Amino acid sequence: VINGTESTTLPLAPAFSAMALDISEKSSITAVSYINGRAWYGVNHPSFNLAFSQIKSDEAVLSGAPDISVRSLSACYQATDPNAPELNNLVDTDGGTASLRDVGKILKIVGYRNYVLLFASNGVWSISSGSGGSFVPTSFSVDKLTTDGITSNQHVIETQDRIYYISKNQLNVIEATQNKDRVSLVVQDISTGTLKQGVANLLLSAN
Repeated sequence: VINGTESTTLPLAPAFSAMALDISEKSSITAVSYINGRAWYGVNHPSFNLAFSQIKSDEAVLSGAPDISVRSLSACYQATDPNAPELNNLVDTDGGTASLRDVGKILKIVGYRNYVLLFASNGVWSISSGSGGSFVPTSFSVDKLTTDGITSNQHVIETQDRIYYISKNQLNVIEATQNKDRVSLVVQDISTGTLKQGVANLLLSAN
């Protein structure tokens, strides 16, 4: 939702790649984040612009378990062979890659509530689970929240209740609103007058 307007659900084209692709070797990474047991990557690649690892428990990552490594968190693929005649289904813990239509260069990836937020050069997108819980590759949706993107990954501020970010010339806030049993994300411009001019001056001085 953008200032009261319904957001647009974008199709994936294509859906997920099941090949064993090591992001660290094959692609140019533009953003990295660790959210709910998965490593997420914004990627410059001919076939996709987003990748996520197989899910790892937070306890395993914090304890330095032997199977947790840079390689295991950057190999984004499903556990089973998708070409196998049997046992080839995608499961909730699998990793994968996706080509998100119209999304520019992804500069920041943030976890907020049960959403994964993608801050790109040309807007902000949200990824949510079809079940309302944490992201799973078997059921999810992608929504464009706004065309007001960021120019630096340093321009996003995370708090417990809201996400603030600076776009080209204004300060925005993203927050969740409850409407009966439905939760929606709202993006609002909270910079007016002197504050908006101050943000513009700050960005000009930083460039």
